[in-house]
Amino acid sequence: MNKEIRNALFTITVLIVSVVILYLLYHIRGVIPPILFGAVIAYLLLPITNFLSTKKIPRTLSSLIALLIFFFVIVILGYFLIPLITKELIELVNKLPNLQENITAFFENLNKLINAQKDTSFINQTLRNIISSLQDTINQIIANLPTTIGKAFSNIGNLIVSFLLAYFFMRDAPSMYRISLRRFEPKWRVKIKQYLDRTNEEMRTYFSTLVLISIIVGFFMGLGSFLVGVKFAVFIGVLDAFLEMLPYVGPTIVFLTGAILSLTQGFNFFIAFIIVFAIVEGLISNLILPRIVGDKIKVPPVIITLMIVIGGAIFGPLGVLIATPTFLIFRNLRLIFS
Repeated sequence: MNKEIRNALFTITVLIVSVVILYLLYHIRGVIPPILFGAVIAYLLLPITNFLSTKKIPRTLSSLIALLIFFFVIVILGYFLIPLITKELIELVNKLPNLQENITAFFENLNKLINAQKDTSFINQTLRNIISSLQDTINQIIANLPTTIGKAFSNIGNLIVSFLLAYFFMRDAPSMYRISLRRFEPKWRVKIKQYLDRTNEEMRTYFSTLVLISIIVGFFMGLGSFLVGVKFAVFIGVLDAFLEMLPYVGPTIVFLTGAILSLTQGFNFFIAFIIVFAIVEGLISNLILPRIVGDKIKVPPVIITLMIVIGGAIFGPLGVLIATPTFLIFRNLRLIFS
């Protein structure tokens, strides 16, 4: 069996194992989000803690300073962005009474266009059904908006738990690392260390690349929306910057939100937003992102796409976020057993 076939079989095996692990995690999904988000925050801030610790600052204080820096950045961003977003949301509230009329007029025009055709074939009937389903979906999103916002605020408790866990993860990371290595025999420690270092490097590359691309995509989504005259461009850009870290799932939410917001201004703005979204998301999310990430962590783009789709189907947005790291964790096990 040649090397290419062995690598292909190994990749398929890791893919199957990763899917099984994601499925098992699904059954304990209620307790996972606070722990996982805390681990992600700690993972992102750990370099700051380690750097401060090298300056002879106690690790307890270093971890606290890293969290305070994180909060400071959030506050600064909020100071500049929240007034703009609030202004846009107030304008949106004032336009909401006209939103139903714009949506209804939009779909009525499409229905008239279809009914104007003499051909009443299956295709026309299918189009009418699709139009009706889209209208019902958009109306349902509008009706459930207050409930969705309420649920978001109800998760503040979990967020606080995540930050507390992040603090303890950062503070105790060296101890946990040493304790983990001591559990193995000396002949295995070198390989385990190599596995942990390699996986850590690839995961940090993955998340840092994802964050960078999310910021870039959010910027261009907001800029594009602004250039075509959509009045809620800042809100759309900020929303996209955060949700872009959930490939495919995040952009879908951004599309639905942007479509509804642009419809409050009229059909022309709706079409303009769709064009902007197609250009930005089509190029970056579907072409550039998998290739850049795949090149950096040496994983074929098709595997990244498959893991994202499978993780999202099993575990929702959280599965989308952890799908590729799960694959990396199991793929690098060959460093131990080689």
